[in-house]
Amino acid sequence: ISNFAFIPNELNHEITNKKPSMYFPVYRKENKNFDKALESHFIPHHQESGIWSDNYELFIRQRTELFLGEIDKLIN
Repeated sequence: ISNFAFIPNELNHEITNKKPSMYFPVYRKENKNFDKALESHFIPHHQESGIWSDNYELFIRQRTELFLGEIDKLIN
């Protein structure tokens, strides 16, 4: 679940075989609502996020923590 995101097919084809560190900075520059969009998908985007260093394991841990934090908020 932590590596799943609903994205348009055309975007999926655009980013296929590219590292996040290559396309995330471009999208951030082009989209003034980039950070809010990532937040709405529980994608960590702070400076230490695994997306900037292509660290998949770190990204999965960070995103799982975001999911678990939201679940905890909802059930408590």
